[in-house]
Amino acid sequence: MKKKMLGMMMVTALSVTAMGTMNVSAEEEYKVLIGASNMSGSFYSWLANSCAEECEKLGMKADIFDFESDSANVATLFEQAIVGDYNGVIIDIPDQDLPMEDLLNDAKENDVWVVFVNNATEAEGYSVHVGLDNYTLGGNIGTAAAEMIPENGKGLIMKATPGNTGSEDRYQGFVDALEEAGRDDIEILAVQNSKDWSKEGAMAVMEDWTQLYDDFDFVYAPCDDMVVGCIEVCEAAGYDTQKTQFFGIDALANGCNAVKDGTMTATILQDATDEAAASASALKDMITGKDTSSRLIALDGTVVTSENVDDIIAMHTENGMMK
Repeated sequence: MKKKMLGMMMVTALSVTAMGTMNVSAEEEYKVLIGASNMSGSFYSWLANSCAEECEKLGMKADIFDFESDSANVATLFEQAIVGDYNGVIIDIPDQDLPMEDLLNDAKENDVWVVFVNNATEAEGYSVHVGLDNYTLGGNIGTAAAEMIPENGKGLIMKATPGNTGSEDRYQGFVDALEEAGRDDIEILAVQNSKDWSKEGAMAVMEDWTQLYDDFDFVYAPCDDMVVGCIEVCEAAGYDTQKTQFFGIDALANGCNAVKDGTMTATILQDATDEAAASASALKDMITGKDTSSRLIALDGTVVTSENVDDIIAMHTENGMMK
């Protein structure tokens, strides 16, 4: 029985959603709490649900805790994990810059093992990190874009939440890839942050841009939701979205559909199923003592264009992300 608690903070039952559809058997002996960055986001819900499914395959009962994009809820998850006698947690943390040392120390003292998913930074202390490096994701889509953007092309680059490490890394990877490809002929008309990673936030920025710029060849944003928002604004403003190039990251259902219909030029797949499988396996190894080392498990992404989008759509159809 775990003895130490993070404090006297009350944890509401509504914070945790049990995976009632998981058909957990009575023989399963391990419990895992999965922290979802925000279940209202397409990628985040896919990742959290995939983590739960992969845990079930390995004999671990899984519950999902929704951070709702609020880093203040991370401490609540650790409290719930300790008082609820969970063996481990898999966390898609809303802010990778959040100080975690005290929470990880409390987890260690209470035998709660920790895996950070969707996090490709070097792991420290009592944890495993699993994910795709954001700089590399930006670089991979930037390399693809460098081959597609017309000579002397003019572009607009959008970032997500101001100061967000993931957004900044994806931006830097993208522009560095253009430079490394020798595309000094490309003119960047504007670089601007959206308020967040949402489609609606991106649409507000794109609406301003359509008032300022009559002519541009491409738009880049750090996730497909944002790019789809930009496409919709451009269509409403009368721009030819079959001619203008749009580049994103994630290759979720909306991004794949946009590539399929020719409005999005390319995106890059973060396969949440792969991330989830690696995270669940690492956590099971930690819980059972097979491998308790702190380490980074780096995964690769796949550039998605019109040439391979049907394969990705088939994958999403099989895993339930697309109908």
